[in-house]
Amino acid sequence: MLYKDQSLHSAVSRGQRCGVILDRTCYYAEQGGQSSDLGYFVREGDQDVLFPVEYLHQAGGYVLHEVMATEPLRVGDRVVLFLDEAQRTACMEKHTATHLLNFALRQVLGESAAQHGSHVTAERLRFDVSVMGPVSSQQLQEVEKKFQDVIGQNQEVYTAEIPLTDAKNIPGLRSVDEV
Repeated sequence: MLYKDQSLHSAVSRGQRCGVILDRTCYYAEQGGQSSDLGYFVREGDQDVLFPVEYLHQAGGYVLHEVMATEPLRVGDRVVLFLDEAQRTACMEKHTATHLLNFALRQVLGESAAQHGSHVTAERLRFDVSVMGPVSSQQLQEVEKKFQDVIGQNQEVYTAEIPLTDAKNIPGLRSVDEV
């Protein structure tokens, strides 16, 4: 379906910005403090016309692909998706860094070091943390050393999609509620 001006449409004209809801996607929508994937799609059989995917978010249980219609677009058009893999890899690296930073901070400053959020883009990582009292230069150096030591171990990153109720039972796993 196509979404524009707060309503669903069966078609959009060239030059219009719209949300595209697909039956399935390889794109990651913005959530949990991590920015969305970028890329483009083409209409099947018409590889010369690119529809840039500029932003993604979840709405009503669907992933909404925000695109600029460079040509008319209709419900039922079959499209092929192309993901900006360099952008996704950069986000994944910074996302992993949030976990490493959280680990290092808690190792050095104790369990009272609490992550309250993060924002991850391909260009930068912002990490929100609260601590009990001031943090010394020496403690910051220890955090950096722990962080670098874990990176130096070059361990494989393990990922799995599991229900949240199961994830909450994994020892050492922490979740962050973002408002």
